Amino acid sequence: MASEERGHLRLTHALSGRVMFVQWKGQKMFWRDNHQALNWQPLTTKELTDMGVILPPWTLAKVFLGQYPASMKTKNDLLWKGKWDDSQLQIKWSKSYKRVELTDFKAGRKAVVIIHD
Repeated sequence: MASEERGHLRLTHALSGRVMFVQWKGQKMFWRDNHQALNWQPLTTKELTDMGVILPPWTLAKVFLGQYPASMKTKNDLLWKGKWDDSQLQIKWSKSYKRVELTDFKAGRKAVVIIHD
């Protein structure tokens, strides 16, 4: 189970098929993928953002655990809006499709996460 303190995740880019693995402990991250980096390499949050990931993994872990800060507001638990760290976010859950859309209005980025059991 992932938490803010430590965890790992696997991201698959739908268009390119690139699979990226990220591990973190605290705010130290390491990554590898199936294209360029077969060995674990250090990773910064800026590099993660440059790869198209709009939230660091410890924040994603909180999203998936339902641990939202007080600055995020909801009316129905499926749509959350507000400020999270430096991001102006919208988090839209779709339970029927097992997916979540994350939109960072400040950075002008959107990511769709499809959850596989």
